This record gives sequence, C-alpha cells and structure tokens, in this order.
Amino acid sequence: MNSLVKLLILLVALSLFLEATPQVFAQVPKASANATKAKELYASGNSHFIRKDYRGAIKEFDQYLRINPKNANAYHLRGSSYFYLNEYSASIKDLNEALRLNPKYTYAYFMRGSSRFYLKDYQGTIGDMNQSLQLNPKNTYAYYMRGSSRFYLKDYQGAINDMSESLRLNPDNAYAYLLRGSALLTSGKKQNAISDLQKASKLLLALGDKENSQAANKLLERSR
Repeated sequence: MNSLVKLLILLVALSLFLEATPQVFAQVPKASANATKAKELYASGNSHFIRKDYRGAIKEFDQYLRINPKNANAYHLRGSSYFYLNEYSASIKDLNEALRLNPKYTYAYFMRGSSRFYLKDYQGTIGDMNQSLQLNPKNTYAYYMRGSSRFYLKDYQGAINDMSESLRLNPDNAYAYLLRGSALLTSGKKQNAISDLQKASKLLLALGDKENSQAANKLLERSR
C-alpha cells in the first residue's frame, strides 16, 4: 500500500516548484553581489527537481542556502528531494526549517507528513495533514495521506471517511478507491467494498498500473 501513497505524493510534489519559483526573487537582496548567482542556483535546483534528478537538486539548493538561508521554499524543495531519495529524516529536518520560516506553508506540512508516513509515524502524519488541511481544505491528497495513516492504525472508519472526502474532491483517484475498498472489506462491508474495488481495478488498468489492478482483483476474490 505504501507504493500507492508515493505515487500520489509525486503528483503534488512535481507541481510545487511552480509556486515556489516566483517568490524566490523577492527574497534575494537586489544589492547583493550574490543575487544573480543565487537566482541561477535556485532555478537550476528547480530544473533538477522537475527532471527527478533529486541528488542534483540537493547540490544546487545546498549552494543556494549558503547564500540565502532564509528561503522556506528552498528548504521545502530540498526536503522534498530527500523524500524521493528515501532519506526521510533529512527530509523532515529541512521541512522543519521551512515551517519555522513559514508556519503557514501548507505543502511543507504535507511533505513532512509524507516523510513521517514512511518512518511509520502515522500519528505524526495525521497531525501534519490536519495542519495542511486547515490551510487548504481542498487538498485531496492530504485526505488520502491522512486516510492511509488511519488505515495502518486500524482506524478503518476514519480511513473510509478520509478516502470518501478525497474522492469527493477527485472522483478519478483510483488509489483512493483501492484503499477505501480495502478498509470497507476489512470492516465487513463487502457490498460497498466490491463496488470500490471494481472501480479501482478498472481505473488502475486504464492508468497502466497492472500490478495494483491485480491487487484490487485479488481483494475482490476475497470478498466473494
């Protein structure tokens, strides 16, 4: 199930650099001799990140942060890069700094919670997703992450509720159908589970995700 979560987190993270880029230039003093270099490093870090060259992104943001150590966006993107390299403790450290600099940085809460999820700190994930959702209640992926954490904590009704909200915001989320179907099946609600798992199998196959489509089919076999 963890692989399902990471696929969805990627959808969010790949769009974050678009929000971060316009803000960086206002944070570099125009009079600074390093201003041009800082802008180049930040833009290069963004470019590496979007190409999924996370080690290259980290290298550029390392240099950028030596020039401008007060940019929450740079810590966030470096922390996100660590996340995709499975270096979750390093990710959390950078995201802590991003949130110290900007306590209302909704995506930093989201990514920190995602790192905590992979360290099996499910309560910590729930706390961060709560913060993220307070700032942006329409973040379908935050509901998904919180629901995933509740699933692993065996709070199946809580997981069902969060997946339902995630699906209300994004009815085509195949992975939410799969996880909600799993929670419904575990809760003994077989008919509802069958409906979700059938939808999940079909949508996942359309996405080319044969492995998880087969996983949905196996759960369907269990429900009969």
